[in-house]
Amino acid sequence: MAIKITLGNSKGGVGKTTTTCLLAISLAKHFNQRVLVVDFDAQADSTDFLMRTFGVQTDLTNHPSIFDAIKSPKHAAASVLPLDDNLHIIPSGEELSGLDLLLFEKGVFGKFEAGLYLDLVVQQIEHDYDFILFDVPPTSNIQNINAIVASDYYIGVMMTQAKSYRQMAGFLKESDKTATSARNSKYGYEGAKLLGILMYLENKKSNIDYTVISAAIETYGDAILYSRVYERERVKRYDLIPPNPNKFDQHDKKIFAMYDSLAHEILMRVGQLAETEPKLRIQQLLEQAADDLNQQEYDTLAEALDAAQFYRDEIVEERDFTSTQLATALRDLFRDTPTQKRRVVIHRIIDWLQTEQDLKSLVNSVNV
Repeated sequence: MAIKITLGNSKGGVGKTTTTCLLAISLAKHFNQRVLVVDFDAQADSTDFLMRTFGVQTDLTNHPSIFDAIKSPKHAAASVLPLDDNLHIIPSGEELSGLDLLLFEKGVFGKFEAGLYLDLVVQQIEHDYDFILFDVPPTSNIQNINAIVASDYYIGVMMTQAKSYRQMAGFLKESDKTATSARNSKYGYEGAKLLGILMYLENKKSNIDYTVISAAIETYGDAILYSRVYERERVKRYDLIPPNPNKFDQHDKKIFAMYDSLAHEILMRVGQLAETEPKLRIQQLLEQAADDLNQQEYDTLAEALDAAQFYRDEIVEERDFTSTQLATALRDLFRDTPTQKRRVVIHRIIDWLQTEQDLKSLVNSVNV
C-alpha cells in the first residue's frame, strides 16, 4: 500500500507545487521509491513542470485526466502517465474546474461523500506505488477535502512570510477537521495525520525569515521539519529550462541536496528509515553557515560535530538549547566573521564542543 501525502497551505505562492514536484523526483531518482504525483489543481502546474522535466510530449487532449478518473474510478489506471521508471503522474487540466458540477450531478455535492471520490481513484492504483503525492490548490475547497480524505499524512508548506505563517493555521485547522470527519465516518478511515511543517525560506540570511521561523517553532514545536528549503534563482529558472533529472550540474546538485534531505526526513517520519543518519543531521546543523565556509572548513566542523554526537537531540538539549538555535548561532558567527579569522572561530567552536557550556558561552568565546 502506498503512503499518501498532501502538501498544502491556504496561501498561494509558497512553493507548494515546486516542493511536490522536486520531492517526487528526489524520492524516485535518489531513494528508489515508486512515486505517483496526482495533480489535483485545475491550473495543472505540476503536470506542466514534470512533463517538461522528463521530456514527455504526450498530447493530453487524448489522454484521460484526473477529472476523467473521478468520473469513472474503475478506469483510473488509464489516466496514469509514466514520466520515468519510478515516477508517474495523473495529469490535470481546466476541466477539473467543473468538479463541483460533476459532484452535484452525482447527487453528493455538499455531503461528506463528495470528499471520497479521489480515494476511490487511489484505491484502484495505489498497490503499484510506494508514495502518492497530491498537489492541491491553495484554497479550502472540495479538492483539498478529497486529498486529505485520501491521504495518510499532510505537510504544511510555509514560506517565511508573516501572511504565510498566519495562513498555515487555517490549513492545519481545516485539514484536521476533514481528517476527524473521515475518522468518525462510517467508512472506516483512520484519518490523515500531520507529518510536519516545511519552512520555505525566501532569504537564507534574512533576520525576518528567522523571526518567522522562531514564531513558527514556538507555535508548532516538533511539527517543524528539520529540513529546510531555500528559494533559489535556479529553481525560478526551471520554469523556463527544467532540470535534467538524469544529469545534474553542480547548481542542480545543490538544489536537490535540499530535497534529498526532505525526502530522507519524510522516509524517517513515516517509518521507512529507523533513525536519522548522523551525516544528515550534521548537514542540517551546518546548512545555514555553509555559504560562508570553504570545503575544508565545512569538513572540519562536520567531523567535530559528529565526534561530539551533536546529531543526537538529547546531546544538544542537555545544554538547554535546540538544534535550530545552534544552527542559527553558527550562521550568525560565520556571517559576521572576516575570512581571515574563520580558522580561529572554528577552533573555538571545536574547543566549546568539548565542554558542557551553553550557546551564550560559545558566542562570548568567539567575540573575545
